Amino acid sequence: MVVDMNWRKTVLNGFRIECQRDLALTAIALERYKLRYSEYPSNLDALVTEFLPRQTRDYMDGNPLRYHVNANGMFTLYSVGEDCVDNGGDPSPVPPSHALDMRMGRDEVWPMPATHEEVEAWPMVERMEDMEQPPLSRGPRRR
Repeated sequence: MVVDMNWRKTVLNGFRIECQRDLALTAIALERYKLRYSEYPSNLDALVTEFLPRQTRDYMDGNPLRYHVNANGMFTLYSVGEDCVDNGGDPSPVPPSHALDMRMGRDEVWPMPATHEEVEAWPMVERMEDMEQPPLSRGPRRR
């Protein structure tokens, strides 16, 4: 039935938006924690009261957002995504998609800045540096 499908999409979209909101709030709280204590917390409970008013939720399955500190000192923060399967923070797109939107991955992972090594390994950066950028032009002025 068309009405049921539209209703389902609307509810799912609401869950996605709330989940992205909590991911953003948690990422900000994690950075504030690091500024104060010089490292990321071992778990998200450490953020509650001082940096967050409540534990943030993964609206896809009702559990807290997933989080862990990586060996390189950065963190992985994610939701299980629409399929409600915890893939350990795997952001790779579900086949056959090639989308770069964080909502299209196996898990919905909060993006982190690329490391210097990742930037250097990305061939597009080298190609863009080799390209000559034309000057910006506004064109003739109208009166």
